Amino acid sequence: EPADLVSGSGANVTVDGLTQDTVVTLTVSVTGGDLDNCEVVQNVEVDFVPPPNPVVGNDLICPDDALDLVALNFTNEGLLETDYTYEWTFENQIVGTGAVYQATEEGYYEVLVSMVAPCTWTTTSQFTLEEDICELTIPNVISANNDAKNDAFIVDGLNSPRYDGSTIRIYNRWGQLVYTSNNFGKTSGWSPAPDEAAEGTYFYILGIARVNAELIINDVNGQTIDQGEGFKYINGSFTLVR
Repeated sequence: EPADLVSGSGANVTVDGLTQDTVVTLTVSVTGGDLDNCEVVQNVEVDFVPPPNPVVGNDLICPDDALDLVALNFTNEGLLETDYTYEWTFENQIVGTGAVYQATEEGYYEVLVSMVAPCTWTTTSQFTLEEDICELTIPNVISANNDAKNDAFIVDGLNSPRYDGSTIRIYNRWGQLVYTSNNFGKTSGWSPAPDEAAEGTYFYILGIARVNAELIINDVNGQTIDQGEGFKYINGSFTLVR
């Protein structure tokens, strides 16, 4: 019992239709021989293993970078990677059979996840990767003369969604704050009118909101490569000419 969950006769029976852990009562009757009319009743605990929940992921990937795609959220499932088999496909080609696949290109990835015997659950996790800007360039001079060429102090690449919330503070030579933004990548930069800022040297504190991915920064000092999460603060200066 429950009677509608158990079917079969002989040495093997099938328990089907479970939605939770259940105790099934099995009655074994023997006919013929020395054990004729012998009957044994046994309670069997049957653990219900729910189907795995698929993962739907959308992420950004840097050029020439790699991103690990994980087939399932194993912590939430409470099971092990070895409880499943995997078949990863990319551009209609099978590309992997492990729980984790290292993607190196933008595009659509799919993994068919199947539970090992005796369970027959399957699910499909899907991942869409889009190539993104992972390199920032900070200028060391701007010419705010309205000729549509280098008119504003702007950090190339900071407009990527991965840097949302990046901040900047710009000061003049006397330490007075002349410009501030709490989401600098979503602005058109700092392009002051002549009566707002004179020619000369200005100083900035740039706070880059990082994700856990490689970040390449180009500035007057050359190129640096950074890795980590959270804000990275860069202090520097640039020259304003008219």
